[in-house]
Amino acid sequence: MIEAFSYMFKDNKIFQKAGWYFVFLFVSAFLSQYASTLAYNIQDKEVLIQYIIYLLLGFFISLIPIGYFYLCTKALMLQKDNYILPCFNVGKCFLLGLKFFVNIFVQSAIFYLPFILLATIGFAIGISGGKTAMGIMLILLIILMFIYLIALLIYFVILCIYMPALNCIFAKKEWLTSYLRFIKATNLIKQDSGTYFKGVGIYVLLLFAYLLLYGPFSFITTILLGRTILSAFLIALIGSVLSSYLIFVFSYVVVKSVKHESIE
Repeated sequence: MIEAFSYMFKDNKIFQKAGWYFVFLFVSAFLSQYASTLAYNIQDKEVLIQYIIYLLLGFFISLIPIGYFYLCTKALMLQKDNYILPCFNVGKCFLLGLKFFVNIFVQSAIFYLPFILLATIGFAIGISGGKTAMGIMLILLIILMFIYLIALLIYFVILCIYMPALNCIFAKKEWLTSYLRFIKATNLIKQDSGTYFKGVGIYVLLLFAYLLLYGPFSFITTILLGRTILSAFLIALIGSVLSSYLIFVFSYVVVKSVKHESIE
């Protein structure tokens, strides 16, 4: 796993490829950050429209660097020790990023659906009238929120454990239901659980390190400069610089954590 931090430099076009990744990631991050500055100053319809436009642009452009992560992961699966990273193809990256979004949307919809249904029932009880009904609704919603927070914690832990395997499945097969293939992911993990959990540990530690660097910087920058274009620029810049290196590390960790040859 140590090679995860240096293998990408064997490709003599690494800076060109990482540069394109950085450009698209930075633009999407800046647009999203700028949209957040507008969110605190929405006073009329014109600002609201601008907020929606920048937010949507940031989201759609972000699909391109997301797609490139999976393109890199798939390329590593097809190689042994070559490590020639894929060229940055905007169309392929966007399509792959869109498929990833559909995966996450489907997964989230299934996870949140029971809570939405229960909350709807609680709301229906509340509007049925009477103080007793309102009291029942309040108690029900409190219980539901408590259950939901526990479920959210469990869901997060499960995702942390399964994410490298699920990432590998999606990168190789590109199924729109890849992130629901927990049985297939479990079978992959069982093949070499020691190596897999070592990869998960590195994956989580790197993610934590990223958040530890990016989070405080983002917070301090916002405090010092306020929610301005300059703060949005600096926050997007630092986050994009860090991610432009970590994308290749994450790809390697994902591929080397499982026996991806057995994915059918």
